[in-house]
Amino acid sequence: MSLTLSKNLREHVTRIVGDFPSRHAGSEGDYAAADYIEGVFRSLGLTVIRESYPVRGWHYRLASFEDLTLGCTVPGFTACYFSASCDVTGALLVFEDMPADDIDVTGRICFIKLLSAGVARLNRIAEELERRGAAA
Repeated sequence: MSLTLSKNLREHVTRIVGDFPSRHAGSEGDYAAADYIEGVFRSLGLTVIRESYPVRGWHYRLASFEDLTLGCTVPGFTACYFSASCDVTGALLVFEDMPADDIDVTGRICFIKLLSAGVARLNRIAEELERRGAAA
């Protein structure tokens, strides 16, 4: 890759990441980044066609996890930002890792205690829990 191409690519990536930091599906940042990329392509003389397709979008406001018995927020909680938002109240099913197939998670709130795991693994766990009918 030429030095000029590498520099230009770095500048565009830096701009997208810096100017549009929240780019989840359907967000303002998502549309703004798409507008920016389209504008760059058009400035290069390229023909740009945008296709629309249905996708679940959401607006991030706040992710919190509250212990209603103690009436306090649980520290260290991280939401799965790719799941649908929901307000669910109920008893937790707490696991050290992905629950065994014979454990019924249908309609339940699942809390997996993973301090560190790769995004791909976390996504697989979230998809599997969703497939099995977990509420959250």
